[in-house]
Amino acid sequence: MGQSGIACAPAEKTVTLAPLKAADAVSFGGLTSWRGLSGRRYIVSVYHPASVPDYGDAVLIAVGRDRHGGRRILAVGTGSPEPLAALAGCVEIHVHLLARDAGEKARLLADLALPALQGLSRDGALLPAA
Repeated sequence: MGQSGIACAPAEKTVTLAPLKAADAVSFGGLTSWRGLSGRRYIVSVYHPASVPDYGDAVLIAVGRDRHGGRRILAVGTGSPEPLAALAGCVEIHVHLLARDAGEKARLLADLALPALQGLSRDGALLPAA
């Protein structure tokens, strides 16, 4: 992935939270998943922004809540969790540990990125558009 950011996906596709079981309530320390623009499912661990373990180069997802309590992706990236945890509205960090190499991580980042997420920070986190 270059310094120019990512390509935007067609507007009709969406990224959705996809609980592992229909009755699952997502809680800190638990597992859930996101379904990307491609339809692929990504299993994640759920953490409070202040207590995310530093896994090095795991894929991180900053998650906020909409006015109805639904989860939405604020930003995605890799590296240290601090920049994502500091985003306004971030209430959870979701961590994906199963991407094996840089190419797989880049595909995952692009698959979960929404059209409003553009620009790449110095530490590799995708930042919301201004």
